[in-house]
Formats: sequence, C-alpha cells, structure tokens
Amino acid sequence: MVQTASTGVADQSHVPGTTVIRVLGALLILWGGYRLYVVISSVWLDEEGVVFVPGFAGLFMGGVFGLLTIVAGVLLVRLHRAGRVFGLWVCSVNLAFEVLAFGLIVFYVPARSLGLLFWLLQPLSIVLFLVGIILIARWHPPREIERLGRIFD
Repeated sequence: MVQTASTGVADQSHVPGTTVIRVLGALLILWGGYRLYVVISSVWLDEEGVVFVPGFAGLFMGGVFGLLTIVAGVLLVRLHRAGRVFGLWVCSVNLAFEVLAFGLIVFYVPARSLGLLFWLLQPLSIVLFLVGIILIARWHPPREIERLGRIFD
C-alpha cells in the first residue's frame, strides 16, 4: 500500500525526545511573551505625553531577546530542523544575558530592596536556558532522507 500523505511533520512522533523538545519550545514561548510584557509595561508617558523609557538599551535588548525566544520556541514546537541551531544560539545568548544581568543587579542593588519575584524568576530563567541548551544539543531531528524512506512503509 502506498502512502499518499506527506510524512514531513505528521510522522515525527517516533523520534526520541520530541515531547521534551515541544515542552521546552512551549516554555520558551511563554518566557519570551513574559519578557515582552515586562518590556512593554516598563514604557510609560510622562506629564507632557512624551514616551519615557528608563534604561533603553537593556529594555531594547530584552525585547529583542524576547522576540527571538518566541521564534525559537515556535520552531522547536514544530520540530523544525532550523530550530535546533537557532534554539541553541538563542538559549546561549539569553543565558549569557541573564547571568550578566543577575550579577550586575545583585552587585549594584542592595539585596534587601530586591523582591521575592526577582529571586525566583532570575534563577529560573537561568536554569531554563541551561537546561534548554542541554536538551537541544542532545536532540537530533530526523534527516530528510530518513523521512523520505518511510513513504513506502
């Protein structure tokens, strides 16, 4: 019997680690959305109606990293081959950014003025990207030739 449907995306459930990669992709999408929410809520209007952005460079980079993280998460949820390389790159850059930001904030801001949300979210985001790097590096998406060979199964 000849299979007429494409085996591209629908027949990848047999590849080891696909569920973990999809969960990681969903977590990256959620983290990127939260990062964008933080960036957007940090911009406000002053008395004259002029947009005021405190720490523009940090917020701009946070927004860019949030968008890139959402894109990497979508590619990982779809199990796209480009998601592996792009996801590794995004997780590595975000990990470096988060560790640097965490260190600078702890060094320059007194610990008693930092809230519980900071002490929970910063280490969790560092752990998310570190685990993401490890999981994506161990995941091997199916090659195109292997998928073409399953047409006649």
